[in-house]
Amino acid sequence: MAIVQDPAVLSEKSLREQLRAELSAFEQIYGIDSETFYHRYEAGKLGDPMDFFEWSSTVEMLNSFKSRENSE
Repeated sequence: MAIVQDPAVLSEKSLREQLRAELSAFEQIYGIDSETFYHRYEAGKLGDPMDFFEWSSTVEMLNSFKSRENSE
C-alpha cells in the first residue's frame, strides 16, 4: 500500500528541490558555494548585480524552510 502525502508537503518538497537546483546553478556560474557567497554578499563585499540579489533571496528562502523544519 502506498503512503499518500499531503499535497502541501509535496509542493513544499518540490519547491525545496527547485531552490537547491537554483543554488547549484549559481554556484557553478560563479565558482563559490552559496554559504560563502551569502556571507560576502551580506557583508557588502560583492556589489549588487541582479543575479546576486536573486541568489541571496534563494539562500534566504531555503534557510527559512530549514528554520521552520527545525522548530517543528
